Amino acid sequence: MSANKTSVILKDSKDWTKWVEIIKTAALKHDIWKYVDLNTPKGSTPDLEEPIMPRLKNVRDPQPTPVLLSSLTIDEREYFSSLLKDYKRLLKKYN
Repeated sequence: MSANKTSVILKDSKDWTKWVEIIKTAALKHDIWKYVDLNTPKGSTPDLEEPIMPRLKNVRDPQPTPVLLSSLTIDEREYFSSLLKDYKRLLKKYN
């Protein structure tokens, strides 16, 4: 699978629109356009917050004792695995 890459060399002002569209397309894909768009009013974007890594205790109701991976059921392990995947996706987006 090959990736299409589009380049625009900004030689003069007529290239600006094409360049902005490329930047906008990439920013929308990664859900960051509101942070890049010069027309976004100052102070109207939410602060970026680093996602919190899930812990085993997130799989079960809060318990006073630590939860061990070996004590989880198959369903609980699958749930924890999905929490980790979501965390990795959010962390990549945050970075």
